[in-house]
Amino acid sequence: MTVFKRVKQLSATDYGATAIKKVAVVVFGFASAALIARFLGPAGRGEYALIVNWAAILTVVLNFGISSSYQNARRAAGPEIINIFVAYSLVLFLALLVLSPVLLIFGSKTAFLIGVLSSVMVLRMQLQAYHMIETLQGDARVVVFAHLSNFLMLMVAIIFLPSLFLFAVIVLIGKELIVSLLCLNGLARLETKRASGASFKREFLKQIVASFSRIGTIRAISSWPFLLLTILIMVNYKVDVIFLDAFGIDASLIGIFSIGVIVAEYLWIMSDLFKDVQISRTSKGSTADGVAKAVRMAVAATIVVYLGFIVAGKPLVEMIFGRDFQESYHIAIMMLVANFFIIPCKIIGAYLISMNRTNAYLLSMATAVGVNVALNLLLIPQMGVYGAIIASVISYFLPGITVVWYFMSQTGIRAQKIFVLERNDVRTMMALITKNRHHKS
Repeated sequence: MTVFKRVKQLSATDYGATAIKKVAVVVFGFASAALIARFLGPAGRGEYALIVNWAAILTVVLNFGISSSYQNARRAAGPEIINIFVAYSLVLFLALLVLSPVLLIFGSKTAFLIGVLSSVMVLRMQLQAYHMIETLQGDARVVVFAHLSNFLMLMVAIIFLPSLFLFAVIVLIGKELIVSLLCLNGLARLETKRASGASFKREFLKQIVASFSRIGTIRAISSWPFLLLTILIMVNYKVDVIFLDAFGIDASLIGIFSIGVIVAEYLWIMSDLFKDVQISRTSKGSTADGVAKAVRMAVAATIVVYLGFIVAGKPLVEMIFGRDFQESYHIAIMMLVANFFIIPCKIIGAYLISMNRTNAYLLSMATAVGVNVALNLLLIPQMGVYGAIIASVISYFLPGITVVWYFMSQTGIRAQKIFVLERNDVRTMMALITKNRHHKS
């Protein structure tokens, strides 16, 4: 069997398509991050990280919890609810885009860039959430194409443009828009299959326009638990760079730190694979046993990835990002400890959101953010970037252990079933990749 045929076969399954997506994200993500790091240098990379982190936090605030609330709405109301959610997202995007120039008038160019980037990131976050739940395989194709496009546009910028910083932000905006447009196209095709229509784009557009008058039924206030939860999760992930900047840590050190964090995040590839599939499946009725199986397989696969990076990561980091970023390897190693605690939290969290049981998850994240902020304030002035890492490890541990405990208490599933790989799990993982299973498996 040729490589092309094997990839095509894998892309026809949920886990296989998601695995291909994650590999593409890591490969092109590393390549794009390396281009930006090498041509901006540590200081420029630190400034770029600050813009992206502020935009990421603002995005989850402006999202109003809608992308998460769709998981619960889809489980309760079925696929017909999609039109109202898409209409809401388009109206919100246009409103935010119109308001963005205000930041240029009364703020600065940096604030304007953050505003525009946040607008397109909100649209992408919401449309991709809907699209991924409805079709994992379609989402995989979208993400692969978008990350490839992002890398190619950065290559063009490096070759032809004297200044990369502004264009790097513009490229990121372009990538977000590409994902949004492809997700809209994918959702339109899905509606065609359901309705057996011929002119899918025109019919889908009519449905969206007809749903504009009903977007009031999506009340942001009713989604406040999802809004608060996503804000807390994002703040817990991104606040360290903002605190480092606020305490006057050198931009070069922030750039080196941000690359270490990015490397550690990309090594989440296996846990994210299982998380994405579970988001789709729990939104359609997946059982707690299936979630437990996904967690233990994700934990086992992630340990293998981590061990590989510990052995071979240092020369790879220097080769990809340059010698200026060699310290990023040590930062990444320490962040792996923090990230490991979040693996079960992310997968089980998707299940709790779909079941509308977010109280324990919400409380644990609120506690984690409070601890993270307090430790950053206490440790960064004394320890710099390493203080931020210690804060992350402790604040990631809290929601991880709390969510697992809550899941066990609600389902009766033992810790062994969540963390210890069973004899047939490896066979199951291979089967999941080579053929589709019913979404409740």
